Amino acid sequence: MSRSTVYRYGLLLLIIGVVFSCLDDSPQVNEKKISFPSGELKISGSLITPTDLPGPYPVVVLVHGDGAMPYDAYGYYKPIWTEFAKRGIATLSWDKPGVGGSSGNWLEHSMEERAEIVRNAISYLRTQNAVIDQQHIGLMGFSQAGWVLPKISNQQHQVDFAVFVGTAINWLRQGQYHRSINNGTGSNPEFYKTLPDSLLTQAVKQNLSFAAYQSAHQDMLTSDPNYNEGLFNDEARYGFIAKNWMNDASSELSQIDIPILAAFGQDDLNVDINDSIYHYRQAFAHNDPELLSIKQFSGASHGLLQSWFWNTQSPGIAHILMIEFFGKSMFADNSLDQIATWVERQVQH
Repeated sequence: MSRSTVYRYGLLLLIIGVVFSCLDDSPQVNEKKISFPSGELKISGSLITPTDLPGPYPVVVLVHGDGAMPYDAYGYYKPIWTEFAKRGIATLSWDKPGVGGSSGNWLEHSMEERAEIVRNAISYLRTQNAVIDQQHIGLMGFSQAGWVLPKISNQQHQVDFAVFVGTAINWLRQGQYHRSINNGTGSNPEFYKTLPDSLLTQAVKQNLSFAAYQSAHQDMLTSDPNYNEGLFNDEARYGFIAKNWMNDASSELSQIDIPILAAFGQDDLNVDINDSIYHYRQAFAHNDPELLSIKQFSGASHGLLQSWFWNTQSPGIAHILMIEFFGKSMFADNSLDQIATWVERQVQH
């Protein structure tokens, strides 16, 4: 694509975005910058509250998926917290450690350490009696947060409900699915679940150092001319995987005693939603099946966005711009309305 074509598309998107923003009747929100301690870390974020409705407000704590996420997830959260604000619900989100105003490094954290930050966020909310309805604090987590939320949701009196979006059950199984889709070999569970471990997975299972993994990769290239697995070059990310590869949410899910909504896009390229749905149902069969609601959204991606445009394992700048310009309309199959309505029912109890 030529530079002039890129400029034309950019100008067109800008014009469309301006038009949509002028037509937008979404309620305005108050955004208060906040911070709270988590161990030795200082976590910075924002508390979003409605402008047109009186408090104290029920609140949804947004828990990031993978990656170096700022508090607004590069604009992805804005339509979500706006939809909640319409219903008189506040939201809390924060910069991951090492991002924005938060200290630390998110790549050094296990899922348990991630959960501890969520617990400390809830502790912060418990001090905000004038603003927050203490009877209605819930969670909404995305993708990787599926290994974080159960660690909070299964502790009595911590939260009142939780929404899981595009979440997997088993770290290694999800990795196999992701690799199978990425390699173009398909989503058939009879195939991807039998894939041999990648060299990277073998290395973390054997507790190899990053240098030892790289050496093993070079040995494979030397010994096998047909070897085609790419070299993983990110040492910090390697350490993150080594900390977390054993995660499986099944046991903790079976202990949850609050209402749960598990939401999935039917065109998800990152997570085998059928595997997740099966294990969610199995987990709640041992607890209370009535607590579990499952929604599948047609034409929806991993993040419940319009898959006709969005279906990629790694969204880029164009996708961020589309959310900025089109907001809620980028979410597929009325998914945002349905999730917000479910949350609204929980906070009315």
